[in-house]
Amino acid sequence: MAALWLAAGCSDSDRGKPAAQAPAPAQVVVSLSIDWEGAYIEEEGQAALTRFRTDNPDVSVTHFICPAYYTKPGAVAGDNTAALRSQIRTGDEVGVHLHAWNSLVQAAHVPVRTGRSFLTADGHLMDFDGDAGFDLDPTIYTVTELRAILSTSRGLLTSAGFKVAPVFRAGGWLGAPNVLEAARAEGFEVDASAIDPAWLGDAEGEEEFQQLAVRLRQVWPKVDRTTQPFMIDTPAGPVLEVPDSGGMADQVTSEEMADLVLRAAQKSGGPVFVHLGLHAETADDHAEELSSALGNLRRAKVPMQLVTVGRAAELARAALPKK
Repeated sequence: MAALWLAAGCSDSDRGKPAAQAPAPAQVVVSLSIDWEGAYIEEEGQAALTRFRTDNPDVSVTHFICPAYYTKPGAVAGDNTAALRSQIRTGDEVGVHLHAWNSLVQAAHVPVRTGRSFLTADGHLMDFDGDAGFDLDPTIYTVTELRAILSTSRGLLTSAGFKVAPVFRAGGWLGAPNVLEAARAEGFEVDASAIDPAWLGDAEGEEEFQQLAVRLRQVWPKVDRTTQPFMIDTPAGPVLEVPDSGGMADQVTSEEMADLVLRAAQKSGGPVFVHLGLHAETADDHAEELSSALGNLRRAKVPMQLVTVGRAAELARAALPKK
């Protein structure tokens, strides 16, 4: 018996005393998202997303959808709606994801602008099915132009039968001031664009991600992977920022995702907020990384809630200091 007490760090004189209570583990709020980039919807990616949803039935997801699927040349609206709807489950939410595709900009009756790619080494914009603009920094457009693009984006999704929540993510995480002002003016009260640029800058051999990381350090200079939700003031009103603290499965391993949540759980008090996500277009390569991380966390019995970004925002508002 003495050996057991000593192993627990207690002496014989401690017997009969109430055991010291270790700090309660944090309740980790893990929000999850799937980014639909507006580039293409293919069978392999859809199958991977279906497996992810089947393997994680307890997961509610925010679908950040860029509706350029509907504006591309030759788009078949009914097929795209069916594909999107097949991955949306009860408890999920749909938000707007802004990539400045030429076809989407034109649908908003905004003059198409051009510039350097934030991804390619030579600066040439990528093209998918005759449509460019995916990798164009959205800040090249004015607030008025961005509002028109966002209004059109919401309208396209609503017309397809989706209920759009007031949650937003900028393409390339480039939620610069004019982008967030436009989003807030269009009724989006929650943003999930903030990211630790190191998630991309540390990607070995990925020159395009390192280039984007440089730009993101300008947009989010104070954000790291431990940053908690915070308020951003814009001329159109306040926006609650729910950072993409865990990056996306394209650049982050399952071990890194799980470790981020485990570290959050070790903090006393709570709640502590973490975000994890993946891209629909590359789900066939990366969805398993996120699924593996969640499986490891469940087996470790980490105290966590798996929620949408909107729900995380509600919990964050309650936890923020009152002014």
